[in-house]
Amino acid sequence: NSKKFTISYPCVMLNVDVAINNTNDQYQ
Repeated sequence: NSKKFTISYPCVMLNVDVAINNTNDQYQ
């Protein structure tokens, strides 16, 4: 369970970063 979380955590943060960038692009 810990390994799965460790592997998926960076992916989640990357998705959040992309989502924020996409939102900023829409506002611009």
